[in-house]
Amino acid sequence: MKNKEINKVIFEAIEVWGADAQLEMAIEEMAELIFALQKLKRKRGKPYLEKIKAVQEEVADVTLMMKQLKNMFGENKINSLIDSKVIRLKERLNEPKKGN
Repeated sequence: MKNKEINKVIFEAIEVWGADAQLEMAIEEMAELIFALQKLKRKRGKPYLEKIKAVQEEVADVTLMMKQLKNMFGENKINSLIDSKVIRLKERLNEPKKGN
């Protein structure tokens, strides 16, 4: 699916269900991702590949919700903040390692 189509659906979801409902959904999806990641770390339970699939599903859900949040809170400003945070991360990666 193309970005333009995805953005149209995301905007429609916010219009139909409202910003408050989508905020609640974002929180729920992020919690489900946290839960799937915690399960992935455990040595027992479902087979590892099933746990990976669950994480992939939740990452997809959270990604869609993040697109909605960017739409609601200003995509340009958020993208600008992401850029500055990546620059800061790059600088930290280039810092000499302690103990060397």
